Amino acid sequence: MQTTRTFAKIAAALRESPRYIDNRGGARSGKTYAELQLAAILAAKDKTPTITSVVSENLPHLKRGAIRDFRNAMADMGLWNENRWSRQENIYTFATGSIIEFFGADVPGKLQGPARDRLIINEANRVDWEAARQLMVRTSGLVIYDYNPSAPFWGTDEIPKRDRYKLIHSTYKDNELLPAEVRREIEANKGTGNWWRVYGLGLIGQVEGQVFDFKVVDDMPDPAGFIETWGLDFGFTNDPTTVIRCLVHTGRREIYADQLCWQAGMTNPDIAAALKDYGIKGVGSGPTVWADCAEPKSIEEVKRFGVNIKACDKRTAVREQLQSLQPWTIYVTRRSVDLINEGRKYLFKQRPDGTWTNEPIDFFNHGIDALRYACYTGVILAGARGSYTVSFNS
Repeated sequence: MQTTRTFAKIAAALRESPRYIDNRGGARSGKTYAELQLAAILAAKDKTPTITSVVSENLPHLKRGAIRDFRNAMADMGLWNENRWSRQENIYTFATGSIIEFFGADVPGKLQGPARDRLIINEANRVDWEAARQLMVRTSGLVIYDYNPSAPFWGTDEIPKRDRYKLIHSTYKDNELLPAEVRREIEANKGTGNWWRVYGLGLIGQVEGQVFDFKVVDDMPDPAGFIETWGLDFGFTNDPTTVIRCLVHTGRREIYADQLCWQAGMTNPDIAAALKDYGIKGVGSGPTVWADCAEPKSIEEVKRFGVNIKACDKRTAVREQLQSLQPWTIYVTRRSVDLINEGRKYLFKQRPDGTWTNEPIDFFNHGIDALRYACYTGVILAGARGSYTVSFNS
């Protein structure tokens, strides 16, 4: 049996007994073929009969892709027996009594039908969240989903927050069986921006006109050597009050951001109490919270509750503040879900001819505004004046 590095990565992940395997990668990395090889091996070795469902957006899509890959993989392993394949039902029955079935996510009866032991969602970003959820709640064991990460979706946003999750990343370089001509064709697209990012490198695609490209990290670093600065954007009825804690390394031009608060309906006493709970101390001690200067009354009230809070600087235009932040690498903690989602939607304004301005939209910016107050006023502007507000070196 011929296998690839992509196959080896999935096999290694299986040994850790995950519930979910996120099989993410670029074009022609062999993602689907490898997972179908492993599904067939498991079904052929089952001691008791199991059901594996392979699902994509519709049956025609499966026939052009996953079913063809399955037949080829089975033939390569010497397992294919035409008499065990039901063309009408698209089901293969193994000698063990286990079956692998193929059906489209566009058939409601299938989604809410019988339970299964294993689930493969092929090109998962084409399957909507409600369909995927229906499939997963009826799956007792392993869930594998594959896709080219052209844009964020439930597979990149929802599932990674769950327990027993494992990410597999692969590119065409992990597929040793790929013909040289195809490899050259892929590599001919180097430097083509978003296409190369998604299909060449297997990385999550960027929306055109995006202001920031956040990097997601598991946690904040040790604060030694970083400047600690906080940002607050006031909200109430429709908009959330947001609090973002930042650690900034001026030498490396790195910003680490952590979402602490994202909640509507907070009064000023609520905000002050929350900031104290987070560890913010009185005026002149510890890190400063930089808040929206358009709310002087709220800032003063929160300060009177014993919180080290100050007004941000807005004398410089927002676009210029953003431009000063764009050369920095911004890392956001994985738990900062709202801030990450906002970053993906925060765009520059577009002209009628389709070109982009350097003026941001005034939308999807509650957490980003808090981050901007903290980093621009608390670090960049303070540095220009010759001193930083707070520096933690131990």
